[in-house]
Amino acid sequence: MIFPDTPWPPVNDMIKLKPGTVTAVASLPGVGRSTFTLNMALHNALQGKRTLYTSSEIVGEELTSKAVTALYGIDLRHRETPLGGWESFSARTKQQVESIPLHLHEAIETTPEKAYTAGTVGADRKGQRLTLWFLDSLTHFSAFTTDGRHRDHEHGAEKAMAQLRRIAEQEQIAVVVTARAENEEDGQPLTLEHVEHAVATLSDQVLMLHREGAWWTSDVSDTATVDRLKPPHEGTAVLRFLPRLCRFAHFGINV
Repeated sequence: MIFPDTPWPPVNDMIKLKPGTVTAVASLPGVGRSTFTLNMALHNALQGKRTLYTSSEIVGEELTSKAVTALYGIDLRHRETPLGGWESFSARTKQQVESIPLHLHEAIETTPEKAYTAGTVGADRKGQRLTLWFLDSLTHFSAFTTDGRHRDHEHGAEKAMAQLRRIAEQEQIAVVVTARAENEEDGQPLTLEHVEHAVATLSDQVLMLHREGAWWTSDVSDTATVDRLKPPHEGTAVLRFLPRLCRFAHFGINV
């Protein structure tokens, strides 16, 4: 069986996106975990794997613009004019965009179960079975009770992660969720202790995405590292962050 994978060979050496599993991508704020997971979603959709991307971090037209920017390398967010002009670009890309089995879903629901139901209704295409669900981010869903009232965040995270596990196992899909990490000072190595307890315990795999200076300074490196914290893995993947193009790229491989 061929499992979903990522666009980056060194990251593929770290994780297996098997049906029935939950993989967490954690980072400090501002590192690029939304872009990282959107790149993964596009990569698999281009391979014909039906994919749902649910986001509370990037919404509305911005989410679509970011996906198209990543797909074609055209900076739509700053109105960069494609080669040949907009009319030619639209004619050239419209059919492909519509044919890709990727559904972008803006998260307005208050629980993962409700978000999954809403997203899969919108993603229904020609009877194809959903393979992958990306949920960005857990924070949105850990802030509410099942009736929409605010609650203790830690308890909410546990409930949300339990729902994700149940969905992954019952639907036999691979679920990827983004989560926030927090440390006390710049340069402090990030470990599982810096990730919410529910994420660390209820995920099958935990990746830590990191860029030097992110969150702590304005001088942020464009070099990103990816480490697997759970299960522990000795190797580190090194990627290059291209924010204007909404992409992470593997050094030595063209984007």
